[in-house]
Amino acid sequence: MGLKNAMIRDILANDTICAIATPVGIGGIGIVRISGKDAVNIAEKIFRPASASFPLESHRLYYGWIYDPETGSPVDEVLLSVMKAPKSYTREDVVEINCHSGYAVLEEILRIILAQGARLADPGEFTYRAFLHGRIDLSRAEAVQEIVYSRSQASLELARRQLQGATYSAVMDWIDTITDILAHIEAHLDFSDDVEDEEESSNLESFSAFLKKRIEDELIEPIKRAIKTFDSVQLLREGVSLALVGKPNVGKSSLLNALLEKDRAIVTEYAGTTRDVIEDTFTLDGVLVRIMDTAGIREKADYIESLGIERTLRAIRSAHIILWLLDVSEPLTPEDDYIFGLIRDSRYVVLINKADLAHRWDVSTVRNRYGTEAPVITMSVKRREDIEALKNLIRQHFLKQALDDATENFAINKRHREHLIRALENLDKAASLLEFHTDIFTLPYELIAYELESARKELNAIVGKEVSLDDVLDRVFSQFCIGK
Repeated sequence: MGLKNAMIRDILANDTICAIATPVGIGGIGIVRISGKDAVNIAEKIFRPASASFPLESHRLYYGWIYDPETGSPVDEVLLSVMKAPKSYTREDVVEINCHSGYAVLEEILRIILAQGARLADPGEFTYRAFLHGRIDLSRAEAVQEIVYSRSQASLELARRQLQGATYSAVMDWIDTITDILAHIEAHLDFSDDVEDEEESSNLESFSAFLKKRIEDELIEPIKRAIKTFDSVQLLREGVSLALVGKPNVGKSSLLNALLEKDRAIVTEYAGTTRDVIEDTFTLDGVLVRIMDTAGIREKADYIESLGIERTLRAIRSAHIILWLLDVSEPLTPEDDYIFGLIRDSRYVVLINKADLAHRWDVSTVRNRYGTEAPVITMSVKRREDIEALKNLIRQHFLKQALDDATENFAINKRHREHLIRALENLDKAASLLEFHTDIFTLPYELIAYELESARKELNAIVGKEVSLDDVLDRVFSQFCIGK
């Protein structure tokens, strides 16, 4: 896909692609997709409708059989749909064959289509063609991929809003604002020679302040807000990771099972049962939560257990939130002190577990000993209401802000963030030039216009407009699955 866009469009005009659009595996239905100028012609060569006649009409679903033209042998009973350009996903002629999902039959149908002159699609090429033909912008193309890979309701909602054009609309508003500011600058340049009296000169001199305010209020501030919400959006998009940390036998595996509502980890009264990091997932308020049950940290560990402790330390470094479990039925020890030293710079919650047993100390002991202001819950993993209280704490302290940010703003991804940061640098430079050159006759218009044009170029790259896109397109579509 590293070709110039005009050349690519010429190639597409005489190119037909095909691919299996459903994942490999046993299921009821498999789909083979064809797109391009010969899509309908190929379909009519290999398909025999049960009651309809050729030519096949657009946006109709036909029942019949796929045959191998070389042997005349039937391959599979199918439903075939035809969507003629431009009213299709790619804005080309598209044919989709709904067949049985067995690997052998899908491969056989694909082989027959390839024999008729189509070629195998590259990853993401159907969506790539939709972009090149102007049906979707680049941000919407990325949203398609995010929908495919969504693993939670929160990530799906973010992708859905992007597919509906939230990102595109915001970015296009900023592009229009820059275009309008550049037009104002051009107009004042054209008429600056007509300024004669002091009053008109004063009005022109205030023009730089007017431009600076527009750049700051309509561009810099909203772009800063968008960049600021990136971490929250990524948290919802990729999920939250929790690490259960503590000494052996403080209830980590029991808590894992309680949060998952299933017996995922072995629980015994013996210390050191968990020798490795056990991972699983659940959802909380539509957000994917990846939970890691780690090996208990203690000084006298055997060789295998020490390997598990090393992985525990890696989990601590990678987790968004650490749930630090303490056993209230036993005295605090130097091992607890050591664990606190490992997590003190992380986001963590103190869980004073085994509250159903006799207490050896209380919350004030933890506060005084460790000087921590982290949230603290006294609980028993055996009590359902305590598990719900823990979930509510995670919800309020760690998810609420991310959910609010995602609700109030459009969602940007890593690529968008890079372009927005560079655009913001250009806009800051333009605003600085306006601040230090307030005289209309000495304003470095060429430099200001250059910074604004550079910012507009970065914004255009987000939606895929008016910019050389070879590297950008390769980066976006290389992550797609084949068939989409």
